[in-house]
Amino acid sequence: MENKFLLTAKELAGEIPIGEHKIRNLANEYSDFPKLRVGNRMYFFKDEVIAWLKENSRQGIRL
Repeated sequence: MENKFLLTAKELAGEIPIGEHKIRNLANEYSDFPKLRVGNRMYFFKDEVIAWLKENSRQGIRL
């Protein structure tokens, strides 16, 4: 896949070992989850999502 700055949930799910549905749930549940909303669409920053997951999985958030 080409290097894109913003990824959809489907594209992100292909890059990291978390499903598209779980990514959307995390984005909706946690206000600090790294995302960009454009209208009703959600885009994600891969590096920021990975960093967020590493930090928050240590704090007891069940993934």
